[in-house]
Parts: sequence; C-alpha cells; structure tokens
Amino acid sequence: MPLYLHGNEPRIERVEEMSKPLPIVFASNEVDDMEKVLRVLSLRINFNHMDARETEEFDTALDGMRVKGYVAKINNFFSIGVTESDIDELIGDYISDKAGVPFYDMSKRGDQKQVNNMISQAIPFGGSHIIPQMAQQPAQKKRTSPTQKKLDTVLKAMPNDNFVQSLDQQYQRRGRLTPKQQSALQKIYDRVTNPSSVQIDPNMKARLDALVKAMPRDRFVKSLSDQYSQRGSLSTKQISAIEKLEKGIASGGDKALIQRIDALLANTVKIKGRRKSLLTSFKEQVTNGRKLSQRQLELLSEYEQL
Repeated sequence: MPLYLHGNEPRIERVEEMSKPLPIVFASNEVDDMEKVLRVLSLRINFNHMDARETEEFDTALDGMRVKGYVAKINNFFSIGVTESDIDELIGDYISDKAGVPFYDMSKRGDQKQVNNMISQAIPFGGSHIIPQMAQQPAQKKRTSPTQKKLDTVLKAMPNDNFVQSLDQQYQRRGRLTPKQQSALQKIYDRVTNPSSVQIDPNMKARLDALVKAMPRDRFVKSLSDQYSQRGSLSTKQISAIEKLEKGIASGGDKALIQRIDALLANTVKIKGRRKSLLTSFKEQVTNGRKLSQRQLELLSEYEQL
C-alpha cells in the first residue's frame, strides 16, 4: 500500500524517510496533468505501466536544481510529491509555472481536503470505505503508545522543529527510539508541558520576534523562534545565522534588484497568480538582505523577457 494514515492524515509510504519533507504535491485524477509535470522534471515514468497501488521515488535535476520526491498511483489517482529541493517551498511555484499545473500545499487544510477528495474518487466504494481499514494498521496503533503520545504533544507545540520531526519519523519506521533519543524527547516534553521551567532571555526573544515579523514566510526563522520558546537555547551556529539575518535586514537589501522585481510586479497582465506569488517571495527575500540563488535570478530574467 503506498498510502497509510499518520494520525488522521493520509501519507505516502516511505516518503517520511526523506531528509527534508516538503508539503508540496501535484495531484489529479487525470494522467495528462501529471505527465506535464513529469516532462518538466525530465522524468520518464509511464503511469499506465505502474501497478494500481505503487510508489516510485525520484532524484532529478530541474534547471540545475536538485529535486527529490515520489510518483504515486492509487487506482486512477495520480500524485507527484516534492520532498526536497534546492529552493525549498519555492519549487512548487517554479514547477507549476513551467507545467501549467497547480500544486497543492498539504499543510493547508483546503488543499489537503481537495487531494483527499481525489483519493476518495479513485478508491472503489469511496475513501470512507477504505481509509478506516488503514486506521487499523500497526502504524496507527503506535500512536496510542506513551512514546507516541509524547511525540504528538511535542509536535503540536513545535511543528517546525526538524529534530522532533526526525524522532517521530524514526518511531514510525522502527517503532522505537534509542535510550539517548528517549532522554532527549523526555527533556523536550518536560519543557513543553511545563513552560515555566524554560529560561528565556527577553532580548533574544525580542530579536527572534523581529525576524519573524520581517520574514513571516521563512520556515527557518520560524523554527528558530519555536525552538527558543520551547527550549530556551540555541546553538552557536544558529545564533550566528540570526546575526547574519539581522545585518541583511538592516541593509535593506539590493536596491537595484528590488527595483527589477517591482517593475515586474507592476505588470498585472503578464505577472499574476503563481508568478506574482513567486516574485513577491523573491522581493521579501531580497528586502531582508538575502541573496537570490542563480536559479531564482534566471527565472527573474525569464519573466523580464515576457
């Protein structure tokens, strides 16, 4: 079975083992849409030759960017998920713009509901007939164990913490944690359930709040803020990263590059929808003193040539 339940969420088998999961998926009950995405990714996968319930992982390059993910088929439901890329969440907009196929952000309830509806249409007798049976599988039963309850509590409080996510993924795969991992989980759990025990430096908290306000869509900044609120500590490298971000924001970014992006955003005929969202994220990135990657600069030039 390529599909299983993680809590109450449908997930694709083995994908949770990827090192950097992203909530991006291209999904449809029409194979033509998915083949457009495959062409953009330069992948030669024939959905018609896949079994009715099959998952195939891929590691490819798109305009010089590394993209990892999976291709899945469940009866006549097809999905292509992105689990890792050089430009993180922006890859969804990038592929969507080139393929002309919308992507779904599975961290959003509305998008998740649409994908679940597609799955229900593809599964005989409807998803309501099949999915409850999946809930009886061992992976679902583990969520009632003391360790899983601790993980669920911590995940709810720290949804962006990569370390906590990795503990949960390992527990789902192996059904156990090492003694050191159990000890680390217990310490985090104690801090989450007893926040008063965490020593917070008001100055550091204010600096992180300012970064979150300046960069509301940046997952890295949000994860630092969440970690500090729950643990009261950051590593030397994380503090160094905060200092670099602060300097970038203070500089106001590359003014010439911001002018180029503003000129494109002013073109409301050619620049709209996904293109507008992508350019808006570019502007936020540059305004906060962060450089655009070579792939992002190339896309900017492509839009200027429209």
